[in-house]
Amino acid sequence: MRKAVILAAGMGTRLRPLTDSEHKCMTKVCGVPIIKQTLMNLAKNRFEEVVIVVGYLRDKLMEEIKEMDCCLKILFAENGIYDQTNTTYSLKLGLETVGEFEELFVIEGDVFFEDAVMKRLIDSEAENATILEQYNEKLEGTFVELDQSGNIIDWRHKSDQEEGYELADKYKTVNLHKFSKNFVAEILIPTVSSCLAANGKNKPFEKVMRHIVNEHPNLIYGEVLHHEKWYEIDDIHDLETAEKLFG
Repeated sequence: MRKAVILAAGMGTRLRPLTDSEHKCMTKVCGVPIIKQTLMNLAKNRFEEVVIVVGYLRDKLMEEIKEMDCCLKILFAENGIYDQTNTTYSLKLGLETVGEFEELFVIEGDVFFEDAVMKRLIDSEAENATILEQYNEKLEGTFVELDQSGNIIDWRHKSDQEEGYELADKYKTVNLHKFSKNFVAEILIPTVSSCLAANGKNKPFEKVMRHIVNEHPNLIYGEVLHHEKWYEIDDIHDLETAEKLFG
């Protein structure tokens, strides 16, 4: 049984004024809201259930999603303190809601991607994998390092990249992940809990992943894209770039 958790609780402040009255994941790329594109890709690939973690403008967003009719069973997990928390806490809420599964996909709600990206992750032979793109000068944000077998051995949020951190041999995270049932139960849930207890609720999910790959460097495979299209939309410039890419 294949399920997904979509993290869509944040306020999207860098996309203002668009996000003053509309949730970030409802931002349209070539006329299609980001969240609808994600749900359509999941429906095409026979996902049985999706949990969407909502917070900012949640009532409006939930109504808009219900009206999309994407042929999926959709549950909502509500983050009532979205303005005080980050994606680690939202993921905790999603994991508490999702129920039984064999494979769990975790997707951030601001990534617009074509179906080929999802197929790459589904078809990966690795039980636990994340989608990556090799560094180029247009990419910024979180990067990982791979060993010779393609396993992730380091995972760096932008805030963890010290001065002089070399990007040329690194890979950008696309924020689409696939995890096995055992991995979630034995590693992900305990690590999320311990990170929340140690660091508070306002830390991004990337911090959890860095801890995991440092402790278990052979568990998560980096599935590197070739020419499949995606774009993470954080600000107006990103939106303009995505429109050109998918136009």
